[in-house]
Amino acid sequence: MITRRDFLKLSGAGVLGMLLAEVKFYTAMASEKDTVPRGRVLYWNLPVRTEPKNSAHMVSNYKRDNLLPILDKVYGGEEGDHNRWWFQIRSGTKDTHIQEASNRWKPG
Repeated sequence: MITRRDFLKLSGAGVLGMLLAEVKFYTAMASEKDTVPRGRVLYWNLPVRTEPKNSAHMVSNYKRDNLLPILDKVYGGEEGDHNRWWFQIRSGTKDTHIQEASNRWKPG
């Protein structure tokens, strides 16, 4: 036998569950318009340079799987380099040992 108090608790929880089922929390947490493009470091050690060329001064290092905000994609380097596209990040530039990643929440 269910008591009146238990019935009110269960029915209140059911109504609250039905109301919250319509709210999509992942869209409230991050929207597409306010996300910054990010890149994931692919190698164990990622040197960051002051200019988009391999002979430029190194300013910092990042470790594998770090997420970095990408500010811009820059064409640079020197003639004969294997790849002349570089990513501009806050602390300098880095060639394409960064995997571009999106900032979307996975629903459910």
